[in-house]
Amino acid sequence: MNERKKHFIKNAMSLFAEKGYHTTSVQDIVEASEMSKGSFYHYFKSKEELVISIFHYYYEEMDRKIKEVDQNEELSPKKRFELQLLMQFEEFLNHKDFIRVLMQEQMLNISDELDQFLIKIRRESIQWYMNQLKLMYPHLSLSQLWDATIMLGGMTKEYIMLIIIEGVKIPYKKVPGLLLDHMDKLVESIEHHGALMEEEELRELIQTNLPLHERVQNELRQVMQMVESEEEPRLFEISRTIEEQLRNEPVQWMVVAGLIALLEEAIQDEEERKRLMELRQLLTT
Repeated sequence: MNERKKHFIKNAMSLFAEKGYHTTSVQDIVEASEMSKGSFYHYFKSKEELVISIFHYYYEEMDRKIKEVDQNEELSPKKRFELQLLMQFEEFLNHKDFIRVLMQEQMLNISDELDQFLIKIRRESIQWYMNQLKLMYPHLSLSQLWDATIMLGGMTKEYIMLIIIEGVKIPYKKVPGLLLDHMDKLVESIEHHGALMEEEELRELIQTNLPLHERVQNELRQVMQMVESEEEPRLFEISRTIEEQLRNEPVQWMVVAGLIALLEEAIQDEEERKRLMELRQLLTT
């Protein structure tokens, strides 16, 4: 991101946290940034668009940090997930005053574009939780995984709200590890009592709520994480090539489909092969 644009974003966040969103004017932001109004309107059409840019910027920063932890293959899936959750807690705490203003002044409903972006964040967050839990508990079915995701997401959210909104003094650095330790018992309970939602219903829900290519990306990344854990050089090489293709803008989906076909031929697990075939068919029909 352009450094001047980033400068506006950081100053605006500080002002919103200090004065509130509605009482902070564009003039206030311009003066705090020591730049002209012309510069402001070069980057943002309005104060509302600036808020959307704030969300995009910090979401992308968080995503980048989380992916850096994913690269550390010396850590177990559980330890990686614990570190990533801790990073989330720390980011929320670093911006707690801004988040309080968001809640108090109902800034979350300032535009349809922001509403859609927040829906996207929620969907991706749920998918990310599911992917990480799948690595920790690869034997779980989709419906069991969904139950575990809802439970972990709910507990995490409530601790964050207690710390940030209510100001409760909790040793937050201990929370991620404690929650993931509790997940072992919760997963045992889910397996014993059964999941609440039917697997077919969940698949329909996922299909309905995610655009095709986003859905394929999420499914592929989940398969690739499993593939890479098998330490098979050929599979690893194909998996990495797919990952590189998914980072391209725009993604060349026919190339991805061809790589999926190669992965499909090389993989041994019948269930994963079937899953890959379904993904490839989605891209080529």
